[in-house]
Amino acid sequence: MTQNKPFERSYPVHVDALRLIRADLRDELKRFALSQTRQLDLLIAVGEVLQNIVRHAVFDAEGWIRVSIERDGELIGITITDNAKPTDPATWQKTDTSRIGGFGLPMVAQHTESHRFESLERGNRVQLFFRPSH
Repeated sequence: MTQNKPFERSYPVHVDALRLIRADLRDELKRFALSQTRQLDLLIAVGEVLQNIVRHAVFDAEGWIRVSIERDGELIGITITDNAKPTDPATWQKTDTSRIGGFGLPMVAQHTESHRFESLERGNRVQLFFRPSH
């Protein structure tokens, strides 16, 4: 994915950082001329991933989250990377909504064109892809 001026920022893993990340994303998304509904879809999906990292990730050192946004033709890609202990990507694919909680990943699937979860040598990466309009 390529773009003139890519957005990429790192944040500490802390619940208070979520508000700052959302504000930064809202500002950055203005250049993509998304409808208000589509922007909300995107923020919901990203928010679910970020909340899962803050709530469930295990870090050996001070944790960070890196968020980047790029556009490639028809798709907007948002990549979220952390430095937590690698997790099994199959864990992220579970969509059991029969128990309390567990609704975040189905919401990610509902609000994205496609998504991908992967373990890295030192961390995890989530890629979310969106069409600017439905």
